[in-house]
Amino acid sequence: MESWPNAQRPLAQETALRANDVYLEQFVEGHNLCPYAREGRRRGETHRLVHFQTTSDLEELLEVFVRCAADPTCVVMQVIFPDLEVDCAAWIEFCHRVTKLGHGRRGGPDVMANAALHPCLPYHQATPYTLIPLFRRAPDPTIQWVRLTHLEKLYAGRAKGSTFIDPAQIMDFLEAKVTKSLYDRVAEANQQTAVRLGVAHLEQQLHALYSETKSHYRGIGRTGQPCLEGEDLLPSRA
Repeated sequence: MESWPNAQRPLAQETALRANDVYLEQFVEGHNLCPYAREGRRRGETHRLVHFQTTSDLEELLEVFVRCAADPTCVVMQVIFPDLEVDCAAWIEFCHRVTKLGHGRRGGPDVMANAALHPCLPYHQATPYTLIPLFRRAPDPTIQWVRLTHLEKLYAGRAKGSTFIDPAQIMDFLEAKVTKSLYDRVAEANQQTAVRLGVAHLEQQLHALYSETKSHYRGIGRTGQPCLEGEDLLPSRA
């Protein structure tokens, strides 16, 4: 399977990081889509790695996960796969399964959540939550790991499972539900931003970055990389 020649990798890495800079600083931070992004970058808690993998050998990637999980200063890790052609569904499955394998290798409780970033993630505008994949359309397929302890405040207050409410306390319960979690407020604020700026405009902005990044890869001398299916990425024993 075709991979990046060693001579091309420094320029490919530069291209991938530059595109990721634009995505994070101009799109995510520029539109205030994540309350943590700017501060996390400034504090050095957001880490990035350009990873040249096209085979099913996960050893190096799992080592990256274990190192990140063991380092409390690594709050966010983005592993960027430059110019990787892979189906969205296969990529999402790959990210979930690599994270599961990483936790299995590390042992103990889970410490990292994962999000699959991909330039072609499907979305629709029905709710603030179904719109989220649009904001995850990074210019290259990327695994994003986020430390669970830093996500807890985002999910604080979100009901899990069934809840029994004593009829005598129903008014107190309904009053408490007026205060939404940060996760819900961020999702709703992002939807309002998308409506104000225009969802089509945001999609075009991301597609332009994706196309420009592809053009830079071609300029390096890249002729394109074969589309990878889920079974190509993951070993059968996984």
